[in-house]
Amino acid sequence: MKEWGDSLKRYSALLVCKGVEYKTFVNGDMYDDDELTFEINGVKICVEFDGSLYIENFADYSDEQLSFLTFYQKNDAAFLTNYVFTCFIPVAVVKKETGEMSKSFLTIVNRHKGAQDNAATHLLQLLNEKSEMEYIDDAVNELQNRLSGRYSICICGCCKYGQGNPYGGDVYLNYLCFRKNKAKYMQFQAGVGKLDWKFFTDEKNVEKTRPVYGCEEFLSVVG
Repeated sequence: MKEWGDSLKRYSALLVCKGVEYKTFVNGDMYDDDELTFEINGVKICVEFDGSLYIENFADYSDEQLSFLTFYQKNDAAFLTNYVFTCFIPVAVVKKETGEMSKSFLTIVNRHKGAQDNAATHLLQLLNEKSEMEYIDDAVNELQNRLSGRYSICICGCCKYGQGNPYGGDVYLNYLCFRKNKAKYMQFQAGVGKLDWKFFTDEKNVEKTRPVYGCEEFLSVVG
């Protein structure tokens, strides 16, 4: 499997507030820990791991700039409420019968009716499949298990040499890859909570990856 080009790295977002749609490209580097952000009407909006949207230093913006949003204050940030946020993330999916690869879109939709009312749906648009798990990494695993007989979702979270990053992540995922030391990594079967942390924190063994990253060493975690 070849490492995929720029056509699979572009992703975008759609925010609906007060009945108005705002389309935007999302900023951030897929391969480092830059936070996921986008900008509307000059307002920088950040995305948390569960899809919550917030504005840092919201006091720096005018009432006119913020008029299209509804939000509540929490410490030095303002969290948005009453919105629908959809993030389109390109993901490669291989059909097992033919080996055909398609660009499906993993879509995250978050609806907030109030400060603490959050519901998420994660789906693969081209495959007509969805999961309502709260976190996207759990949703990907559920979808891959469900589709295992027909398709292989080619992202690090579905690879035998990758796993969710226990140090945290964001809405567009953050994985650890152990292809640098596959033999030692495959000896660990008990899960991250019981693993040798020295092995996991040693840069000689691990690297951080993003969901659209694919490489020749990808090996599906399901048969």
